Amino acid sequence: VCGDAECMGFVGNVQDPEWNNMMENHIKKYFNIRKICKYGDSSCEGHTTCGFNSKNCGTSFGSGQFSYITADGMYVRILPTTTSGAWYNWTLDVNGPAGPNIIGRDVHLFRMYKDGTLHAYCDLFYAQGGNPKNNINNNLYWKTNTKLCDPKEQSYNGNSYGCTARIMENNWKIDF
Repeated sequence: VCGDAECMGFVGNVQDPEWNNMMENHIKKYFNIRKICKYGDSSCEGHTTCGFNSKNCGTSFGSGQFSYITADGMYVRILPTTTSGAWYNWTLDVNGPAGPNIIGRDVHLFRMYKDGTLHAYCDLFYAQGGNPKNNINNNLYWKTNTKLCDPKEQSYNGNSYGCTARIMENNWKIDF
């Protein structure tokens, strides 16, 4: 039984057609898919996502990654790592191109750790580098770095990257 990110196929090169085909087959086993966009396919593009103050905006689902759209309209982006032991990036837009397209509201950022567990970006586990025995890197934890999830914070381009962790650690309450 596979129990880590590497044997699940998340170590690879997003530009590799074989990796894209393997990921497509894997994803289709578990999700009801409307569309898959492999590396180089821009047909999943079409909407911009922003941080809180709309200064930190960009296309989250472009041709430079592996993306898919579920039957109910959720957009998912996966960026693998090329080396075992690093974090793998996942972005979910729960309602696709429908608004507000704000990170921390309907767009959520996750990292998959090498053991295959999925964690909210900037949660405690991430700030400890994947090891609960490590000290917290205060710059990477939403509770100790207000720039990671505070709609009043105007510096750092209104980054809301830690808001999914904040929601999850606050018993799924949006308190911002």
